[in-house]
This record gives sequence, structure tokens and C-alpha cells, in this order.
Amino acid sequence: MKSIAATFNEFRPLLFSIAYRMTGNVADSEDILQDTFEKWLQLDIQQITHPKAYLCKIISNRCINYLQKQQKEREVYKGTWLPEPLVDHPTLQHLDSKINLSYGILRLLENLTPLERAIYLCKESFDFDYSELAEMFEKRPDHCRQLYRRASQKLQTDKKRFEVDKKQQQDLLQLFAKAAQEGEMDDLLQFLKDDIVFYSDGGGKVTAALNPLYGKMVVAKFLKGIIRKGSGEYLMEAAMVNQSLGAIIRHSETREVIAVFAFEWEESEIQSIYAIRNPDKLKLVV
Repeated sequence: MKSIAATFNEFRPLLFSIAYRMTGNVADSEDILQDTFEKWLQLDIQQITHPKAYLCKIISNRCINYLQKQQKEREVYKGTWLPEPLVDHPTLQHLDSKINLSYGILRLLENLTPLERAIYLCKESFDFDYSELAEMFEKRPDHCRQLYRRASQKLQTDKKRFEVDKKQQQDLLQLFAKAAQEGEMDDLLQFLKDDIVFYSDGGGKVTAALNPLYGKMVVAKFLKGIIRKGSGEYLMEAAMVNQSLGAIIRHSETREVIAVFAFEWEESEIQSIYAIRNPDKLKLVV
């Protein structure tokens, strides 16, 4: 029989992925995971018939409480709120490739209520049936089915958008590096979709676009402006950001992390760019 810690560790990566996709915050997800583990150690697991469902219930309910407490803070957040980037996180190495942590998916999840999000993620991650979900969340099975269907409809999107060609990623990052170091970005424009969206999160603490920018010409003009101002001051390095190749922007002298860039692709072009600049969301990026 597995030890109580071994049972928890078996599900640790998936439990973290649920917490992160619920909260959009790496450090808080790890805190919630640790709280769940401490509660788990206090239980007599021989009395628990389905450890997987029990653990999922604990962490989901903690995340729902977290989101309810964060609601007012999110409402007064200055500018665009983006999830904290998951950069080279060890959990990524142990997750099933079917568990999608891309920025595009995380943005879509923000359209769900906390309960919709919890039910959708539990069913997606653990394939619970509706009777199990009903027991976990103290709802009727038909209500859980309705919530899952509603969440799925809100998340409807072409999966090809999130399938990325690694060679194209490398080409893109080389062009970004060239732009950051030389101030030249004309070659980069060929990768931008006509209806591209640029999201920037400064949290009111650093300069950032307060609202999303729409359209190739608008985004290109904005990028040219910030690249021209910072030409020679920044260094760019490739990094795994939310399971995809992204970029870390550092100050050339201090090596301080200035921003993390994540990209959402549609076929061979960039549909969205996410620039995370809020210093509070970059503390774990090394």
C-alpha cells in the first residue's frame, strides 16, 4: 500500500496544474498545494475510498475561495490583468502533454465562473464522471453536466491555434532578438496576423498599454516605439513559457528581468502577444 505522501505526490503535478489554471498565480498555487498536502497528512486515508477525487475537491474548493477573495482586487486592477507566467517550472516536466497551460487557454478560462472553471478542469484533468463531480462539489449530476457544457461552449476554439511549429518559434525569437538589439523589426512583421492583439500587464507599477492593442499596424507601431527607446539596453533569451517557446527580456547591464513574452499562434502567424511586465509577476523568473 502506498504511503500517504506517495499517494499525494502521484497527483501533485495535476493538482498544481488545476490550482495554477484556477488562480493564474504560481506562488499562490504552490501555497494552495502545500495547504492541501498538510490537510491530507492529517487524514486517515484508509477511510477515503477515492483519494484522487478527495484531493481534487480540496484543492478546487481552496481555489474557489481564493478567487472569491481576489474578485474585488481584479476589478480595480490597473490595466490588463494577465496570469503570472510559468517559466521553466519543474511541474511542466511531469505533466501529461494533453494538459494545456498556454496563455490562450488561460485567457479563455478567465471567462468562466470559479465553479465552472473547477468543474471543467477536474473533468478535463481527471476525467471524473458527473456523479463524482456532483459528490465533490455538492451539486446534482445534471447541474454539473450543465456547468461543464456551458464552460465548454465558452471555451470553444480551434485547437490548431495552440499547435505551434518549433522551427517557426525559433525563427520568431531570432527576429525578436534582432529587433531588441538592433532596433530593426521589419522582418518580424511578416509573422503578425492582420487582426493580432497585443496584451500588456504592468499592474500600474511600470509602463504598459492600459488596454489591448488591436491590428497589425497598431501593434507594429507600438513595438517599434518601445524597441527604438530600448535599443541596446535589452537582452532577449529564449525560455519555455507555459509549455511553449517564449522570451525573457533582461536589462543588458543589471540582468534584471524586464518582461516575459508569450505568444499565441494561429497556423504560421502570431495571433496574440502577451507581455508580462508587472514586477510582482516576475519575481520567480530567474
